[in-house]
Amino acid sequence: MEVLASLQNWFQVHRMDFDAVVFDVDGVLILGERPVPGSLEFVDALRNRRTQLSLLTNDGNHSIAEKNAFLRHAGFNFRDQEITSCAHGLVETAEALGLTGKAVFVAGNLGNPSYATAAGLTPVTDLDALSECAAILIGEDRYDWQTTFDAIVNHLI
Repeated sequence: MEVLASLQNWFQVHRMDFDAVVFDVDGVLILGERPVPGSLEFVDALRNRRTQLSLLTNDGNHSIAEKNAFLRHAGFNFRDQEITSCAHGLVETAEALGLTGKAVFVAGNLGNPSYATAAGLTPVTDLDALSECAAILIGEDRYDWQTTFDAIVNHLI
């Protein structure tokens, strides 16, 4: 906890230099289902000082509600509105490419609720319907990558 005390002391001296603090989630606040040592205490200290906090995550295969459930399980108390995912950009991308309302093939998982649905897209997971889709989105998850990517590459060819 010596590192935590040093960080808290440093931040106490320099906190007026910050409008907010932005954290990554995985590996910074939580490791698997557990909080990173000292992270709960540091977040609590920031909240006690009324420092605005935001979280960014590159985890696009879990919805904000799912990610926040992981954080709550680890002992954190964040509002969904304090979390931004890399998959949030899908809304603007779908609009810019004229994909809103169209079927898109989704390989893997894009959260529950799905980021594709939130972006106004119609997710399709049936490889037989790949030719009817306007785009292909690749998410994370355990699935038959070989079969899925063979089908996608053959479709694109």
